[in-house]
Amino acid sequence: ESMIDRFLDAFEGVHAVSNDPSREPGTLSYEVLRTNDDAKTVVILERFCNQSDHKVTHCSSPAFQAFSK
Repeated sequence: ESMIDRFLDAFEGVHAVSNDPSREPGTLSYEVLRTNDDAKTVVILERFCNQSDHKVTHCSSPAFQAFSK
């Protein structure tokens, strides 16, 4: 299993919570993008209604806190 695979596995909890508006209000979309050109590149695209939804709601969520450790 590659480092990217381990990252994506660990990231799955944050992704699931962030894509559920009832669990993380203010999230517009949350996507994990990968390129065909570089298997080691992962881009995380996050969209929130406002900066507070990102800094307060998202960054303080239990899933984000667990992933950030």
